[in-house]
Amino acid sequence: GVEIAAGETVSVIVSAYEAADPPFGYPGSFQLLISTQEPELVDACAFISPNILSRVTGETFNATAVVSAEGYTTLSEGLDEPLHLEIGYGPLGIDPAEEEGGLNGEPQWIWHSTVPNVEWDDMDGEWSGYDQYTGTVTTPEAGVWQLAARASLVGQGWMYCDLGPIEGYQEDETGRLTAIE
Repeated sequence: GVEIAAGETVSVIVSAYEAADPPFGYPGSFQLLISTQEPELVDACAFISPNILSRVTGETFNATAVVSAEGYTTLSEGLDEPLHLEIGYGPLGIDPAEEEGGLNGEPQWIWHSTVPNVEWDDMDGEWSGYDQYTGTVTTPEAGVWQLAARASLVGQGWMYCDLGPIEGYQEDETGRLTAIE
């Protein structure tokens, strides 16, 4: 193999050929830039509410989380375009960051979109520098579920959040939803 240094631009010529009648090929080229630049990630997030909740299957409820991302959450007015926050539920014992998929490869965590709370005042208190987001969640099938949030700058990795301090996701610090028939 060839070693390529960070920041080095490499020209690659790609040629593809498929045996067909008549034969044809698709020659082309492109440039590849190798970078060691760290991707932009959110700085912190926390799932705020609800802590503990019981609902009938199919009912909806609102859930809230906060997120901090340097240069994006300094103002709460309007949508911070590259910022994306979701609120979700999943079965007990399943870490959303390590989820492998459940039966038939279906995801075990279900995520719901949120919208920014433009009335949010982050100037005082423990959430200074954060933006608040709220989403509507539909109660799943009967059972006990954990509630959490995840935040991302679009195109980057997710940070998973619980009710606890800002160190990330821990199942014993998630919200709890009891869904009843």
